[in-house]
Amino acid sequence: MDEYSRLSEIFKNVLRQFSTVMEDVGIDEAFLDLSDSERSSEDIAGDIKDWILKATGLTCSIGIASNKLLAKMASEMQKPAGVTVITDKDIKSRIWPLPVRKLWGVGPKTEAHLKELSIHTIG
Repeated sequence: MDEYSRLSEIFKNVLRQFSTVMEDVGIDEAFLDLSDSERSSEDIAGDIKDWILKATGLTCSIGIASNKLLAKMASEMQKPAGVTVITDKDIKSRIWPLPVRKLWGVGPKTEAHLKELSIHTIG
């Protein structure tokens, strides 16, 4: 656990170089607000990945979207080292067909209950 904590601190310090607005979500997760940046989110994501790899030797997955829910879902789509962008236009074609379990916060019990209601996909 000590090593995880050490690497987490390095990881978070890298992220703080890219945004003053960071929401820490866990030992290896955070949300950054890049809306005020003049650079594209994709360029920043590439730099973050490079800096984290150099600082820790680890890869990371990054999700880019207009809100935290979609960004979290996007970050799960191309693990272990991808960058996924979801625009508002992508929601119907890329998010709605996904199983309900892919929705952040839906665990086994909620998934089972939704299936009992014949709800199998997010859409």
